[in-house]
Amino acid sequence: MITTDFTNFTDQDIHPNNVVIDQYYSQNLDYSVLQEIANNPTIYDGLDNQNLARKDIFREFLIYTCSIAQAIANNYGYVRGSIAYVLAADRADTSSTSYYPNLDEANSRRDAYRHILWNSLLAQYYFTVSSKANRVGFATIIATAREAAICLGKNAEDSKEMDFHNNYIGRKNWGDNTTYRKVFGFIVGLNKPSTSQLKDYALHTVEKVSCYIVKEENPNNTFDYTTSETKQQILNIHQNTAVYFIGPIAPKQSRTTVTNDYSDCTGTSSPNEPMIFGSQNSGTVAPDDPCIRKVYTTTLVNSCFISDDNTFIPNPNSI
Repeated sequence: MITTDFTNFTDQDIHPNNVVIDQYYSQNLDYSVLQEIANNPTIYDGLDNQNLARKDIFREFLIYTCSIAQAIANNYGYVRGSIAYVLAADRADTSSTSYYPNLDEANSRRDAYRHILWNSLLAQYYFTVSSKANRVGFATIIATAREAAICLGKNAEDSKEMDFHNNYIGRKNWGDNTTYRKVFGFIVGLNKPSTSQLKDYALHTVEKVSCYIVKEENPNNTFDYTTSETKQQILNIHQNTAVYFIGPIAPKQSRTTVTNDYSDCTGTSSPNEPMIFGSQNSGTVAPDDPCIRKVYTTTLVNSCFISDDNTFIPNPNSI
């Protein structure tokens, strides 16, 4: 497509002129996208605003209008932006409902999963030729605008911080798993993960790399976090760790430890240092000595959680 549109360009001209090419397609790709939809209507069946129909349509439309306006002001395409916005929102919402039908929509693992997948899909569905940065940039602007007061954002400060935190993880999941396609050393496109893979990444993050802030689960409310305290706890969590503060906590995880059993070792490399049979510390047996037997011990441990009550253990039941 590039060599057809830029008839004077050779293959060697493409990489040095990436900025010019991206600017050109920022103005013209909207038309290509419309043609794509016309040729493949079943693929883009999410454009019937199913997601908006399930919510407050008027309010959602205002948020959409405001968010897309922010994107357009930063030179992102209207048609491409609208398609990415609606498809990503609808499919993230549908997938989160499918995985977590019995969890709260807000501030739970379901909400964390939805925001992570949503941001991955915003980048996935925004059409560019070979730019990762523009896709991630579009997702950042849309996700930030939706939370902002200027676009009717009304979440509490801790909920807003949770969304910002998980939104970042979603964009990073997409970026880390998208590579550049090269021909003769020149970037000519993107190798993107599938939507199914992005769902798997989001689910793994929420179930295995997440932390539950115990905000309101103590029976007497003595150790409950305030909104500002919960926000601060979120800010303290590693940026790659998903976060939520409405339970239940994620399922317990299997942890396997490996120890060395020296009971089959009958000699030592030094007669002056006798072997301590059954000990993990032989002192004189080489680490790869065949007499050493590996012992694997698997236990179930709670997923990460943060509580102001040192004696409190979250409800282990997980839906």
